[in-house]
Amino acid sequence: MNCALVILCGGKSSRMGSDKAHLPFGDKSLVEYMIDRFSPTFDRIYLSVKDKNNYETLNIQVPMIEDQIVDCGPIGGIYSILSSIEEDYALFVSVDTPFADPKAAKRMAEFSVDYEVSLVRRASQKIESLFSVYAKSALPKVKQCIDEHRYALKAIHEITNTGYLDDSKLFNSDNNFFSDADIETCFFNMNTRQDYYSALRRINILPASLHNIPVLAFSAKSGTGKTTYIEQLIGLLKKKGLKLGVIKHDAHKFEIDKPGKDSYRFTAAGADKVLITSQTKTAMVELHKESYSFDEMIQKIDKVDLIITEGYKHGEQKKFELLRKGYSETPLANPVNLLGYVSDFDIKTDLPVFNINKPEEIVPFIVDYINNYSASSKSDQIR
Repeated sequence: MNCALVILCGGKSSRMGSDKAHLPFGDKSLVEYMIDRFSPTFDRIYLSVKDKNNYETLNIQVPMIEDQIVDCGPIGGIYSILSSIEEDYALFVSVDTPFADPKAAKRMAEFSVDYEVSLVRRASQKIESLFSVYAKSALPKVKQCIDEHRYALKAIHEITNTGYLDDSKLFNSDNNFFSDADIETCFFNMNTRQDYYSALRRINILPASLHNIPVLAFSAKSGTGKTTYIEQLIGLLKKKGLKLGVIKHDAHKFEIDKPGKDSYRFTAAGADKVLITSQTKTAMVELHKESYSFDEMIQKIDKVDLIITEGYKHGEQKKFELLRKGYSETPLANPVNLLGYVSDFDIKTDLPVFNINKPEEIVPFIVDYINNYSASSKSDQIR
């Protein structure tokens, strides 16, 4: 059949913070990676873009078609493609689905010959709207939906001859077997920076080791207010869309479990590790005879953008020291890797000094710190 492959690149990428198509993916951009992935399977590939000029710095060797109608979501790209190509059918994949399977896409194209629109139906009954085939004959109905300001793709499906192919039939053919996890990976899409990092780990570009996640310590004399400061800082960084891990160093023994509870009884009975989990929270209690080293502790946290630690003033990790007038005016922290101070009085130093009562002042510094750290791992930047 006469079917082209179309990579949709016109999304806003608002949650990612930068254009997804340009994200580094191996030794090329994500959109170049997608083109290379599908080129052996499809003779004709197009890019659906907002502005061709945005791709001048990339090595794009396929035709680009600009959106004729803007600010209406994917339906605008679908309309622009169908009204511009010579092929009878177009199979659409989003640029942020780097593990979409080319062979499955080819089978999807073959299935679509009897329909104006062809969609994948998951075992959960979810419909994959952007791993789909649209016939050129559906163009008038696509335009009708746009004219009526019905921009949801579901509106097109309601007025066209739409076929649904179950994912089990799409993937498990030709003696190939895809597990549920394999199918989920094929439809994995990157909306956030954490999704992006997860995708890089899948292709072994960003190792899962937490030594690839920046660590920032805040140390101070007890009573200076570092817990309150960190608490406020966490809220501000979360507004930037960051995922955070926190390590609290306690020089004394502590008890996080409650006597009489099942998990406490398991630990008291001799279990070395007890994990308790619910729909919204998971905790682990682990017994050990010696304190963990700092490196061992950071390996306990993953899938975050930054690890914040409270304490460790004698350690060599990157750190800020908090000082207060009339209480803790003399620095005590190890000066190795000291990035600056957080204080309520002037300090004679060449290092940055931030107001302890205005935690928002340090946020741009921390964002730059994460970006500079990520740059060495070929990561994108926070805006």
